[in-house]
Amino acid sequence: QGISSEGLISDTNFFSFKITPPWWQSKIFYLSEILFFLILLLVIFLAVYLKTKTKSNYSLILTNSNKIQKELSAEDFSILEQLLKEYPRAVDFPSILYFFEPNLSYESRVKKLRLSVARIDEILMMYAKSKSPVLRFRQNKNDRRIKEVYLE
Repeated sequence: QGISSEGLISDTNFFSFKITPPWWQSKIFYLSEILFFLILLLVIFLAVYLKTKTKSNYSLILTNSNKIQKELSAEDFSILEQLLKEYPRAVDFPSILYFFEPNLSYESRVKKLRLSVARIDEILMMYAKSKSPVLRFRQNKNDRRIKEVYLE
C-alpha cells in the first residue's frame, strides 16, 4: 500500500517471490563437486595402478632372467642387463653401442641396436604377458639428437 503526494491511498497488491540459494549451494554444484572428486580418485587410482604395473614388469623380467638369457644372444642380453641396471632411468644409444663391433659404421651399429631392442622387446612382452611394448624410445632431454631406450 502506498500514499501519493496528493494523499490518495492505493489498493493493496500482493507480489510473491522466491529467493534461490547462491550457485555454490545449488544441487547441481553439489553433484558436480561429487563427480569431480570421484574422477580425481579414479585418476589417482589409475596412476598408482600403472606405476605398480611397471614395477611388476621389472620384477617379472628379473625373476625370468635365466630363461630370457637362454632365448637372447649374448649381445642382446648384455643390452638388457644394462637396461635393468639403469632402471628406472633411460639408457642413451651411445652408451649401448659399444656392445657391437667397433669396425661397423655408426649407422650400422644404430640399426643393429634397433633390431636387438625389437628382439628383446618381443621376448619381454611374452614374459610380461603384455600386448604393448615393454621397451620404449625417447629423445634425450638435454640433447635432442640422442635417442634413449627405457624399460616401461
